Amino acid sequence: VTKEVNNLPEVKELTISNRKAIEDVVKSFQNLTKAQQKFVTNQDKLLSLEEKLKELIKNEDDQTAAEKVIDVIAALPEVTYLTLDHKSAVEKARLAFNSLTSAQQKFVTNQSKLVSLETKLVAEDVVSQINSLPLVSQVTAKNKNDIEKVRQAHKNLTSNQQKMVLNYNDLVTLEIRLAELID
Repeated sequence: VTKEVNNLPEVKELTISNRKAIEDVVKSFQNLTKAQQKFVTNQDKLLSLEEKLKELIKNEDDQTAAEKVIDVIAALPEVTYLTLDHKSAVEKARLAFNSLTSAQQKFVTNQSKLVSLETKLVAEDVVSQINSLPLVSQVTAKNKNDIEKVRQAHKNLTSNQQKMVLNYNDLVTLEIRLAELID
């Protein structure tokens, strides 16, 4: 077994492709009696290789889990093509990302796309709210609460998100008309 351990790579050179060789030597070592194991002079190397292999296997498993989420995010539209119709898909991608462990999340290389899409969705929701308000010619004092809710929703956006609200001037025009009606 000592010779088998010597034939194994050094810990720093270990790759997942060495898995079977490591497992075979570990099995050979475990099949020895306790008395025989004492004659294996490089047990420390074998233990170190076994620990490193466990780490490599875990990293490979983490990478595999992350790749599934990477694929889910990659299937989402680019930010410029995002609409509220994509909201459910973006939310599912977020749930998939959040279901990963923190170690697995580190392997997700396109998380920034998910964050950008979520940012845009919040802005798109405000755009939709503005679009749902009445036309300027149809505004009455009864619309005050609705207009104020949309204003508050806009205020709650980050400055970056506010820039994404391309119909913001429609909201301002409605507020001006409402002020005229109330005065």
